[in-house]
Amino acid sequence: DLAEDLSRRRRAASKEFAVQVEAHLAQLAMAKTRFDVRFRDDHSGEDAWSDRGIDQAEFFLSANVGEDLRPLTRIVSGGELSRLMLALKTMATAQGAGKTLIFDEVDAGIGGEVADVVGRKLQQLGERFQVICITHLAQIAVYADAHFRVQKSVERGRTRSEIVRLSAEEEREEIARMLGGIEIGKETRAAAREMLKSARR
Repeated sequence: DLAEDLSRRRRAASKEFAVQVEAHLAQLAMAKTRFDVRFRDDHSGEDAWSDRGIDQAEFFLSANVGEDLRPLTRIVSGGELSRLMLALKTMATAQGAGKTLIFDEVDAGIGGEVADVVGRKLQQLGERFQVICITHLAQIAVYADAHFRVQKSVERGRTRSEIVRLSAEEEREEIARMLGGIEIGKETRAAAREMLKSARR
């Protein structure tokens, strides 16, 4: 009886949950995305019961206008998944002041304008939480309050990792390296300075 009551509450809550997910995705350059939570109805046998209840739910997504909602696991791209996870984490921590959020390669499958949107969203989260983000995109990195470079080296046959906090000058140089690669010219350094300045206005 308790599980049935929980199931009814979950199904009712899933409608508002889907609306909120779509709203967050719209802020992450996925304005036309449709999202739904669908539940399996076959949970009559005791083998389907657990301490989490009797429900099995699946996320469905349509990221493009005119396409049907389909199971998330079958259709989502790397960039869409990155933004969906950012949306879900944002929602899950809405009331969790003092938490640390870690995003490992949230830039997967995105670039350009979308990366800038994601960077701004992470910056907004950083106003309420400690956000640690591993990224390879300058468009995201420029929104950080502090930059750390992680380097690997081999010593005596073992791999060693080192993390170093960058100074303001090193920060600009690292952003330029992310933009321009090995050879960094004056134009690339100027672009890095402008990006950092614009992100911190």
